[in-house]
Amino acid sequence: MELQTLVDEYASIGLGEHLYQELLRTVRTVSWRYPVSYSPTGHWDEGAFTALAHDWAVAKLWRLGHLEHLLLTNQTLTGFRNGLAKPLGCGLWLPGKRYSPIRARTRSLSLLA
Repeated sequence: MELQTLVDEYASIGLGEHLYQELLRTVRTVSWRYPVSYSPTGHWDEGAFTALAHDWAVAKLWRLGHLEHLLLTNQTLTGFRNGLAKPLGCGLWLPGKRYSPIRARTRSLSLLA
């Protein structure tokens, strides 16, 4: 797969099958490092990966424009994949978890600013 394939898909239909597979790949790669308590289903299984990828895509990547930014600013597929993994790996993004690491990091940064 090439980055241009993902860019073309995003330009024509938005979040399509190829992009969604990249998100799932990132979630599978990063999430296994976290305890199962971080899983939306209580297990690291395909259902948890899918739920996390969907929530992450809708709430962060799509709505805030992060996905478009990553597609436009990276020149390689590896760079795009690293760009996806970094924010997810800084602390697994968990909707509804009040004290998740990513929320604590965001809160800390806002207090320092």
